[in-house]
Amino acid sequence: MRNRKGKRKLLRLIACVAAIALLCALCSAAAFARPTKPVPIDGGDTSGEEKNEKPIGKITNEEHEAESFFAPRSSKVAGSARLEAPRIDGRRDRFYELCKSKKALNYAFGDETESAEIWAMYDQDFLYLYIDVADPTYACYGEVPTRKDGVELFLNESGHKSVVYEPGDSHYMILRDGSVVCGAGADVERVEYAVVETSAGYAVEIAIEWALPASKRAEAIGFEFRINDSRGQGTRDGILAFNDTSLRTYRDLSRIGSLELR
Repeated sequence: MRNRKGKRKLLRLIACVAAIALLCALCSAAAFARPTKPVPIDGGDTSGEEKNEKPIGKITNEEHEAESFFAPRSSKVAGSARLEAPRIDGRRDRFYELCKSKKALNYAFGDETESAEIWAMYDQDFLYLYIDVADPTYACYGEVPTRKDGVELFLNESGHKSVVYEPGDSHYMILRDGSVVCGAGADVERVEYAVVETSAGYAVEIAIEWALPASKRAEAIGFEFRINDSRGQGTRDGILAFNDTSLRTYRDLSRIGSLELR
């Protein structure tokens, strides 16, 4: 009887040791599999983030004040004439000819072959944007949106430019292939857009419905647009930005530029 009890204790001890060894092995495997860099959220892409701990564009955020330009209210530029909101068809009509454009000048990385120019106007319901991109090589391949040709837009309607997304903040990606990707705070039901090929590249026109009422919207909202350029291998080969070249804009809006609503 004593021998049987001793055998049972020994078997239980062996089973306990085996269970502990298995648990340690599983924990070790899980630790090995843990990502070593931030996991992208809402379509964010951390490719190149390590080499851009400090922005390396022509003009960096440490070297100049935040870029700013203005969007006139449609009723003001129209004067006594009635100015209809633009038809969102990818063509730059008279609506945009009445306001000044702004060029993106900051390269996060890449060979600086692409260029981009933006026009903006607004009314009580929408922000209207027209973006003309010079990029002769069409490249929309692979599964990662930011590694395709396209435009990223970041709005911070409160003007707080916080390190985290707040109500009124949104991140949209309009790809050259005509698809849209909604990041943090974005809602596909609040946008109307069009993408057309041009002789020099492509153009994006978009109307974004305001998320905040006018009483909570800043006179100078936080604003950023960025051009992602691919050479066709499913990689992001160049980034041209309005202001923020940090590659962290999908989660941190503290370095973005401004859009004055006049």
